[in-house]
Amino acid sequence: MAVSRSDLLAWLNELLQLNYTKVEQCGTGGAYCQILDSIYGSCNLINFKQIAVQVVSLQFLNLIYRRYSNDTS
Repeated sequence: MAVSRSDLLAWLNELLQLNYTKVEQCGTGGAYCQILDSIYGSCNLINFKQIAVQVVSLQFLNLIYRRYSNDTS
């Protein structure tokens, strides 16, 4: 069953009482954290941001490693 972007946004806006107009607005992670908080009751946005920064840092380091490990010069 396929679900459209507008259906997802309508569900998200209703669940969290938001007014998002684009899926890209979910990119900050705030909505995800609110969903987890509504399910589990203890999602700390500060910890979520710290984890997100660590993931980006690891992805960057992985990119550098792959770039230089494949360098034949």
